[in-house]
Amino acid sequence: MGEPKEQTLFLKNQGQYPIKYDFTIRKKAQEIFTIEPMVGRLQKDEEINIVVRFLTMKETKIKTNK
Repeated sequence: MGEPKEQTLFLKNQGQYPIKYDFTIRKKAQEIFTIEPMVGRLQKDEEINIVVRFLTMKETKIKTNK
């Protein structure tokens, strides 16, 4: 059984106008990554914590793009 890992991201709207955010995960990665909340809207000076979780039950190779 794999051990879950969790990372928290901090978003803050420092602009003058409301903003929307929308995370997407590639189909293969959807089995091992979750993001909460995936979509949302932040008003001026509003902030939120986004939680990214990783869990896999088998050895997985992850490639990154630069």
